[in-house]
Amino acid sequence: MSFKILSPVLPQVLLDNPTMKTWLAKSMQGNPFSCSEKELIYAIYSRKSIVWTWGEGILITTLEQLGEHSVCSVSNVVGKNYMRYLDKIDHDVTMYAKAHGAKFLVGEVPSMALVRAYEKRGARTLHRVVREI
Repeated sequence: MSFKILSPVLPQVLLDNPTMKTWLAKSMQGNPFSCSEKELIYAIYSRKSIVWTWGEGILITTLEQLGEHSVCSVSNVVGKNYMRYLDKIDHDVTMYAKAHGAKFLVGEVPSMALVRAYEKRGARTLHRVVREI
């Protein structure tokens, strides 16, 4: 697989890199978790999730089975210039999802600008963005 901008973040890098830890903490702000950083990172990686970075932020992908279809869920996006790099990030996430047999990409969308950007890519927007691969 050839990625344009995203690179996976290993759990140890997430623990050792203060910037990554800050992004992870910020991405988890709405969640009512009470656990250590190590427990949180274990929980992320143990459920077939991967933390990715584009150098200025992170996002988390999770492979899930929904009924008869495999889905790649994108969540916890935080950082700078996400919209600026949206085409490259979308390409990389799509390539990853296709390589793992996902039929749909699903993601939380926090802003109307993102909703409009994903609608242009053929997404159906409800509370979450859903796009067939």
